[in-house]
Amino acid sequence: MAPYDDFAWFYNRYWNEEFHSLAFPILERIWLARLGPKGHPGGRHGPHILDVCCGTGYLAGLLTAAGYRVTGVDASPRMVEFARRNVPAAKFHVGDAARCRLPGPFDAAVCTFDSLNHILAREDLEAALRHTAASLRPGAPFAFDMLLEDAYQTHWGESFALVRDDHALTITGSGYDFRSRLARCTITMFRLTEGVWRRSDVTIEERCYTPEEIGGALERAGFGELEIRPCPARSQPLQPEQDPAAGDGADIKLHDPGEVAVFARSAAASRNSCATRGASNPATRAEPAQRCAARAWGER
Repeated sequence: MAPYDDFAWFYNRYWNEEFHSLAFPILERIWLARLGPKGHPGGRHGPHILDVCCGTGYLAGLLTAAGYRVTGVDASPRMVEFARRNVPAAKFHVGDAARCRLPGPFDAAVCTFDSLNHILAREDLEAALRHTAASLRPGAPFAFDMLLEDAYQTHWGESFALVRDDHALTITGSGYDFRSRLARCTITMFRLTEGVWRRSDVTIEERCYTPEEIGGALERAGFGELEIRPCPARSQPLQPEQDPAAGDGADIKLHDPGEVAVFARSAAASRNSCATRGASNPATRAEPAQRCAARAWGER
């Protein structure tokens, strides 16, 4: 069972909208603007986009409504079940991005909500990027975000609880270990189904990668001309949005400081790119640990 299977119901209900309402305008400006003309709403004839780690399909829904064709892949069968139900106009597959051959070719790819931080081994991160690159047409843009160290140092030791009449959830942060560069939290969930309370627990782990590691992995995967940009900051990335049906709930503002955006076009050019190394790029100097959108250009 994928770690997020038990969490899928809560994720579908409480997560997604707040984050993507902030991320989507950025994606439109720095990523979608590079694609060809959009098709009609519903995504029948527009550019074909690969949504890596698609979750329950919220971003896929925004993209299909904007006139793009979307194929999503996620390691959690339960997440994919929700995605297929939420966005029938898109196609979804169950698969681990680090281990499965992704269908293609695609005109663009996207991976949001620090999903790539959930890949704990560097070689698996490179494999996921390599498979993504192999699924793209030459020059196709890849947009993603990743948390940096400041994000994990800021809020990952905190806890959160949500209680409703028929469900409850607690998130207990174990903090960030700077030696292993791993962050952990435990999610405990209760749901009343068919008159019986059921409990499930899951431990979520994420790895902090440096901009240098991210840039190197992208280069080796076949992306190039890398650039890192700061993104809007939100606090407490694991907390859900306010549930409109509940009337109360978490007052979510913005995300943690600490994530990266990468632009890439030419693998040869990127070897001398300051953005790849995080050395003299003005964006990374001004706000070295801000959430960023990432874009990479496939080159083969």
